[in-house]
Parts: sequence; structure tokens; C-alpha cells
Amino acid sequence: MFKEISFPEHEYESIQNYLNKLGYCYTTRVYKEVGKYKEGELYTAPWGNVLKIDEVKTYWKVSERPFYDEMSEEEKMEIYKYSEAMGLPYEFIKFSGNTGMNKRVIVVPYDESWKSAFEEIKKEIKDAIGDLIISIEHVGSTSVEGLSAKPCIDIDVIIEDYGVFDMVVSKLAMIGYTHTGNQGIKDREAFKYSDKPHLQKHHLYVCPQQSEELHRHITFRDFLRSNPEAIRRYGSTKETAARLYPDDIEKYMEYKAPCIEELYKMCGLKSKADIQNVDLRKR
Repeated sequence: MFKEISFPEHEYESIQNYLNKLGYCYTTRVYKEVGKYKEGELYTAPWGNVLKIDEVKTYWKVSERPFYDEMSEEEKMEIYKYSEAMGLPYEFIKFSGNTGMNKRVIVVPYDESWKSAFEEIKKEIKDAIGDLIISIEHVGSTSVEGLSAKPCIDIDVIIEDYGVFDMVVSKLAMIGYTHTGNQGIKDREAFKYSDKPHLQKHHLYVCPQQSEELHRHITFRDFLRSNPEAIRRYGSTKETAARLYPDDIEKYMEYKAPCIEELYKMCGLKSKADIQNVDLRKR
């Protein structure tokens, strides 16, 4: 939808931290990157968020750059080498994540291509850690044929226990995945990724085989797959929620929660208190 804005991969985390804390961040562009990004326009970040270019300023001397005294000598030299030393200008760009789009709720009809998209992701993961795991499961709404969903593939990698987890983390890091903790949900370890334009957007989790959250994912998926009426009801609820609250993920979650609770009861899962601990954003 939007052109991508590039950043060095090692800066992804710090940039996201600044955006989360301040709402904005800065970057410097030199040489062929000068003039590439336009003030007021929107761009897609490598990690998926939409960013807005708030301000672009051109400078000819490195010493004129804002926050010059806070830069390391290495940073100063890097900018100097590709701008001032070549008699070229460079740009100092302020950008923000306040676009109103990063939490937009998008629910679409079931897409048959989600099956092959999962298989492509699965192959890449299996090639990296296949000798350490039990299986790789397609879960969440995109795993249920006929169910409307947000177009993001949910994946659970099942391990025997935490005895192999450190090795799994290490090998997944080699193919671009970073462990981000359990995010408050016991025995469900989340991973983020970068630089995977060849794969569909996805959420990756690693769970020990005794994980209650894994059990919930598999049980709910299998229940839906065998119950056309539940698919119709849940899909309709999600479509309505997205239509009513396209820009409010919290309201979207609140609207569909009663439906999920009722379906959980039907398939033997705990509901009220337990549902509060479920990451509804990933359903």
C-alpha cells in the first residue's frame, strides 16, 4: 500500500522504543537516499507499522546537524564521508507513528492462499529447527477454512520442553526471529521478525507440548473446523466488530469477547476469568 522506508536492521528495536515512548524519532539520510522520502507522506516500516515523515531538513555540514554533540565520533565520520566530504548535502528527517493506521482493524473473507502461505513459513522454520521440535501448527482464524480473519498467519511451534528452548532461540535468530518473551502468557513464547518480504505477515510462538495456551489454540481451531455454524457466527461477529470499530482495536476486542467466551464453553475451554488471559488480538 505504501513504499517502504529502510533502516539498518540493528536499529529496528531502538527506533520502535523511541516511537513507543515519544511518538517520534529521527534518521539521517545521505548520498542516494537524499530526496527519497517526502515530508507529509506515509511509508511502511520493515516491521510492518506505517510511519509518517513529519519534517525533512537539508544540511551541508555535519556540525549543523541537530544533536551533533550527542553523536559518537564514528557516527559523525560516517555522515561526513558520504555527504560533506563529497560536497553533497544530507537530510535530517523526523518521522512518527501517529498515522491512525497502525492499530487499524482489518478483517477479510477467508483466503485459500493462507494455506500455502503457512506452508512457506513452516518450511523456512523447519529447515532451521526441525531437529529440535515436535511439530509446527497453523492456528488462529486463518487456519480455519471459511472463517473471516485478519490477514496474518498465526503459528505455534511445539517443543517437548524448555530443555531445547535456548537452542531454538539461537537458531531462529539466525533466520531473523527475535525472542520477545511470553508477553504475559505462560508457556507461549513470542518472536518478532524483520526483513521477510517473501513471506506473508505472521505471528510466531514457541510452546512446550504441555502448554495450556497451546491446548487452547489447538482445541479452539479443531472445534471451529468441525462446526460450520460456529464459523458462521464467529466470522459474522468479527466482521461486524471490524465494521463498527475499524480504528479502535480495544473496542473491537470487547465486541467479539462474548462470542469467543460462548464458543469456548461449547468446546470445553474455560471462559470468564480465563478468557482475560487470552491474547484476543491473535484470534
